[in-house]
Amino acid sequence: MIPILIGLLPDPERYVAITAQQSLGILTQHETELHDWHISTPEQRAQWATEWLEWWKTAEATFEFPEPRKRRSRT
Repeated sequence: MIPILIGLLPDPERYVAITAQQSLGILTQHETELHDWHISTPEQRAQWATEWLEWWKTAEATFEFPEPRKRRSRT
């Protein structure tokens, strides 16, 4: 799943890329450099996808999904 989402980061449709980036953040809880995905170009998104690929190459062998975050109770 992670490689598929990384593959969507340079998508020409900005909102596909934004959704993939947000999903990666939620699933991996990996913190990356802040980028403005909302005003990004396809070239920038391709570069940022490379950052995720580099991270994944080092993390893949030992990666475990983090425990789900607990929802705040609404009281």
